[in-house]
Amino acid sequence: MRTKDEFKFNDEFFLDPEIRRRGQAAFPDIWFAIYLPRLSSEFVIRDEITKKIKARFQIWGFGTLAAAVAALSLAALEPTLLEPAEANGFVPEFVVQLIGVAAAGLGVTSVLMGLFGMGLSNRKRNWLRTRLLCERIRQWRWQYFCANVPRIVEASSNEDAKADYALQWEIDTLAFISDFERDIDQRLNDALGALPGLSPHRSGAMWVGKDIADRATGDQIVRALDAADSTKAPAVEQILDAYRNVRIGAQLRYARYLARDTGPFRTHPRAQRNWLHRRGETIVILIFTLHILVILAIFLVWVPHWTAKVVNVLAVILALAALGFRAVEDGLRPSEHLGRITGYLAEVRSIGEAFGDAETSARQRDLMIALEKASYNEMVDFLQAGNRSRYVM
Repeated sequence: MRTKDEFKFNDEFFLDPEIRRRGQAAFPDIWFAIYLPRLSSEFVIRDEITKKIKARFQIWGFGTLAAAVAALSLAALEPTLLEPAEANGFVPEFVVQLIGVAAAGLGVTSVLMGLFGMGLSNRKRNWLRTRLLCERIRQWRWQYFCANVPRIVEASSNEDAKADYALQWEIDTLAFISDFERDIDQRLNDALGALPGLSPHRSGAMWVGKDIADRATGDQIVRALDAADSTKAPAVEQILDAYRNVRIGAQLRYARYLARDTGPFRTHPRAQRNWLHRRGETIVILIFTLHILVILAIFLVWVPHWTAKVVNVLAVILALAALGFRAVEDGLRPSEHLGRITGYLAEVRSIGEAFGDAETSARQRDLMIALEKASYNEMVDFLQAGNRSRYVM
């Protein structure tokens, strides 16, 4: 299936009518096994919830840091500038008291936002749960497809068999989601506690179910793809094209899009990293410049004593801002996500090229398994990085 150059998240679910129309035209004999309206709607519902939870978590995180930086900045002003100014009659006493109260209030606000907005509210945990479910629904959809290749081939030329397959797929999908949600906390703990380097293929963790694993890795897949019946050849070709262009292609487009040099700050780790690094470098240069100017002013001309105090306070405030940006970076973790996504891009690209060059059905089956394994590993790495996210100064 040909796709437009612009990237659309989750296009493999055929949410856009135009993409759906082109998909049905590209895979007419097996469309019943690729697009299931109920599965797509179940995914979208949970994906939208996930996005909202993550956005709220980040807003609370940014707010917590902003309140903390403001509180510490006001606290730095009080003893260094405001109290001497009050003693010399330049500032009324109530102004100093008001700023002191504001600093304390912002400090308390920062702590409360951190506790109730991010910690006790369990927002991050809820986001991890729903993100895990969304990605497992995605993996379920394609692992179910792989496991049922023989049945898809047989049903491709019979309308009643197509309808039976679609109905069973919907029943099995709803049962999978229900079972997964019932045990989601344990499943999340298993993903977050997975050891680096442990092969999920050996442990079986990558598969959405043992029955699916047995069928997706069995020789019946090879025999179905090697079908000698010429009437089945179009279905087999469409199955391979769908997996290469929709499954592998969607993962390739996703990884390539996120690894780009430019993109929205909200979604692109490289854009986040570059923006934060530039602000940090600018602050360091400003602090250095302030102190150089004071040194020059002391040697070249007479400057009031309070000038040095002002510069010192400004330097402290700028240092606090730099610390705040560093805390934002620790919350977003752009460098970690960028390393993960570039590694995943290279792996998926390699699998895609090998799949296109594969000369045997056994090799194609093995590459399907390799992609599902890579997808699972990427998901685990993503969830673990998200779990390490902190907005703390």
